[in-house]
Amino acid sequence: MVNMQQEVRTLTINVGPQHPSTHGPMDVIVTIEGETIINADIRLGYIHRGIEKLCETRYYFQIPAYLSRLCYVSGMFWEYGFVRAVEEIMGVKVPERAQWLRVISCELTRIASHLIWLAAYAADLGLLTGLSWGLRDRDRIIDALEMLTGQRMMFTYMVFGGVRYDMPAGFQDTVEKSLKYVESHLPDWEKLTIENPIFRARTENLVPVSASYAIELGWTGPMLRACGVKRDLRRDEPYDVYETLDFEIPTGKRGDTLDRVYVRIEEIKQSIKIVRQAIKRIPSGPYQHRALLYPPPGIGYGYVEDSRGECGYFVVSDGTPRPYRVKIRSPAYVHVMSLPKLIKGIKLADLYAVLGSFDPCLGEIDR
Repeated sequence: MVNMQQEVRTLTINVGPQHPSTHGPMDVIVTIEGETIINADIRLGYIHRGIEKLCETRYYFQIPAYLSRLCYVSGMFWEYGFVRAVEEIMGVKVPERAQWLRVISCELTRIASHLIWLAAYAADLGLLTGLSWGLRDRDRIIDALEMLTGQRMMFTYMVFGGVRYDMPAGFQDTVEKSLKYVESHLPDWEKLTIENPIFRARTENLVPVSASYAIELGWTGPMLRACGVKRDLRRDEPYDVYETLDFEIPTGKRGDTLDRVYVRIEEIKQSIKIVRQAIKRIPSGPYQHRALLYPPPGIGYGYVEDSRGECGYFVVSDGTPRPYRVKIRSPAYVHVMSLPKLIKGIKLADLYAVLGSFDPCLGEIDR
């Protein structure tokens, strides 16, 4: 017999930067053998705007308008984290009514963010019905946010010492109608996704991640909770009035792609619960506290539980009207950069299901 060395043929292809399944201009360079991924690399830089350096050349009060563009579907959190960092340096005490308004606005934003992710992810897996459903439901939440802030996406609502506007007349009724509308459709979402045998076949047991490995990778937010870790800054390191609120922290069991979907749907339910409590309990009083035009010399770290994980700002003040240094911690960046370690050995067709389950927002990743 003649021993013949089998020829191994590999192919390197670009998934992006224009591919719709990358959720923005990102290039995933994958090397495949047949249909199996044997190597992968992440290339960024297609949307880079230099937000951190822009912040260092602007006055403090100008900066939040830039930050809501870091993640255009979750902008409220990105204003919030920076404002908290600066307030820490200033030593500002935020009025109680403003704290409740911040909670309401952020939880509404979390619902809207998860809904737009559901819409996009459903389309990734061929469920085009989900695309229209997600946009339909999210629009009701955006209506409420527009009533509160005057904007539908780029809110610029957070200010040092409080919020820009008080709650308008009729806002409670609008919010309750929006929440009921979204809540009434959640059973349909569950039937379309986690109860759908075709959807489960595409996601169940796909790239499971253990709790210990997720912690090692630096995961936070829904990605970490899907792995079974009950870690949530709103409960573990509470800020504003979160410690007075009653809500659960949904977790998964296997840490697989299906669990990431399950956790986010459950988080929508918990955010609805939080907003209803806040609307009923919000006290009267001022919604702003007079703050300094700019902070004294000092260092602050502002963090919030964003819809994708821990959103953080490290801010250094030298006592001038502009920050000396601004450094942003993007949870989606941490998650996406761990992707090459997880997808080796899976099929190319499964890449889109895995990447979409990470809920990447390129505005915050490639900042």
